[in-house]
Amino acid sequence: MAFVKDLWTKTVRDQDGKPRKVKTTRYGKGKRWLAVWLDPDGKECSTAYDRKADAERKIATMGADIARGDYIDPNAGKALFGDLAERWLASRIVDPSTKIRYECIHRLHVAPTYAKRQVKSIKPSQIQAWISDLSSRFETSTVQTALLVLQGILDLAVADERSSEVPRSRRSFRCRSAPPKRSRRGRTNGSTP
Repeated sequence: MAFVKDLWTKTVRDQDGKPRKVKTTRYGKGKRWLAVWLDPDGKECSTAYDRKADAERKIATMGADIARGDYIDPNAGKALFGDLAERWLASRIVDPSTKIRYECIHRLHVAPTYAKRQVKSIKPSQIQAWISDLSSRFETSTVQTALLVLQGILDLAVADERSSEVPRSRRSFRCRSAPPKRSRRGRTNGSTP
């Protein structure tokens, strides 16, 4: 169910039963048209617009997204990264030492940069700059684990339909690879003399 509502007028019936439009207390203030639809969970959602055509376009788009199964709540990307991080960390089923490592990496490297940001505000270019900064200061394993934690939380946001705008592909981010280890003789492990 979806409809457009005029916030500036309402329909009332005269004493003779004929409908007529009268001004509301909001008349002339704020946006006039309200697009209203039910999300797949049955929750009523709405967005206000200046023009009726924009509101009608919004409900048509939302209806099509719901029918295709591609619906994402327009307000979902406003969720804070830190809130999702807590859920992601709590949901990991790993051995205790790995859980401690994830929590430590999150606390020291991921949370200071992203915890108070809305999920939809995180851009791939910012993540790549963050990776570059970490790579210049820390070992490869730390950077790779930090990226794993960050990407896991962003994947949770997409899976929970918190946002369609988060960077999804791990392949789009590059960490430097670890340099080959040298043996005591100065040769790279696995090489022949």
